[in-house]
Amino acid sequence: MIDAFVLRGSATTSQRSSLANTSGILLGTNSEYRFSYTGATVLPGTPRSLRINNLDLEISTPTGARNEKGNPITRNVGIRTDVDIPEGQKVVVGKSNFTGADDALVLVLSAKILE
Repeated sequence: MIDAFVLRGSATTSQRSSLANTSGILLGTNSEYRFSYTGATVLPGTPRSLRINNLDLEISTPTGARNEKGNPITRNVGIRTDVDIPEGQKVVVGKSNFTGADDALVLVLSAKILE
């Protein structure tokens, strides 16, 4: 699977709710994703960096099975972390072997800082 999205936010912090979020269906699949964070700070330096606090990516994929009440069962995987992203560079955040098979969830981030 591969998908891309652009998310704009501001350099502020919220302890109660997400500052920026997006969700949708991964292209060519029946998997839903939700992406959010609660804080973003521009760090000085050369190059400048963007610190993302409480980044949260969750992917839900139906398994095709149903529980005893007849509701669909989903497999949920996610990445939750804080990350620093130097402007103009790509940062890889990932989790490998999340189902016990040869698989991985990889998130590639890049930041453009506007003032």
